[in-house]
Amino acid sequence: MTIRLAARSGFQGAARSLVLAATCACLPAWASDNLVDNASFESGLSGWLSSGDVGWISGSAADGLASAVLATADAALTWTLATAVDVSQITDFSLAVQNDGGALNLVVLGYADGSSSGTEVMLFDLGNADWTRYSLTDQLAAGQQLLSFTLYGSSGGATLLDAVRLATVSSVPEPGRAVLLAGGALLLGALGRRRSRA
Repeated sequence: MTIRLAARSGFQGAARSLVLAATCACLPAWASDNLVDNASFESGLSGWLSSGDVGWISGSAADGLASAVLATADAALTWTLATAVDVSQITDFSLAVQNDGGALNLVVLGYADGSSSGTEVMLFDLGNADWTRYSLTDQLAAGQQLLSFTLYGSSGGATLLDAVRLATVSSVPEPGRAVLLAGGALLLGALGRRRSRA
């Protein structure tokens, strides 16, 4: 009898742990995935559309080993998302910049309805020789769906760009987790019925 109770207790504890793990897994969570591939330019300019005097260097970076170089104010890098993202779901839109003569002249945000908005250079500190992270999250137009963004260089000197980040919130549980939760709940129910019969 003692052995049977110990086994039941251990089994019930495992079932409760299973339900707890599944419940925690299904709670809303902040996604850690970056919607920008090659965000640190480790694969050169792959995935980015460039125009003007744009390059790539290794050995100077805010993250990893490489960064993009926007040599002039006309140099531009554009990233287009595979699917437009609702601005209200974006939790982090930021980038790292280094330029001892200026930062970025302009950032143009493109939306799914064909409209765009630009942010002026006053958003950025000028004359910063160190890598500095800038957030653009608050510059996104409310009620819009972001489809692309274009980063322009500076007339004050070559701008190094790195570690671009575009992250969104995710509150939808994966199907596998939902199944795990349901299975654990059924298991606990069965254990409760067995206990009431004993």
